[in-house]
Amino acid sequence: MEYTIPLRCMSKARPRVTRKGWTYMPRPYVKWKQDVAAILRSQHVGPPLQGNLSLTAHIDLTPKGGRPPDLDNLIGAILDAANSILFHDDAQLSALHLSLDRRATTNTIHLSLIPTADNPEL
Repeated sequence: MEYTIPLRCMSKARPRVTRKGWTYMPRPYVKWKQDVAAILRSQHVGPPLQGNLSLTAHIDLTPKGGRPPDLDNLIGAILDAANSILFHDDAQLSALHLSLDRRATTNTIHLSLIPTADNPEL
């Protein structure tokens, strides 16, 4: 199954803490996750996949000032957004293949998700 998300990938955010001790996620991250989830819901037909899965992700990022984001933080955000939509939990992933183009001309996330050979759903 192939999915294309025409958004700039965002790094996984860390929770923030208020002076009163309440934790919350930054609004831009929450909004980005909601947008990605809506795009994935529009492209994925049916319930979340069962069993062991293999995910290939290619992330295109246009150059932007500052330090480039770490690949592990980028994929963490994508997996958070895809939970309960593409699969029940990212613990189902038994293989993960990642690539990042930091000099792309467009911001796009490409995902390919397939059941692994040991998936009992095959």
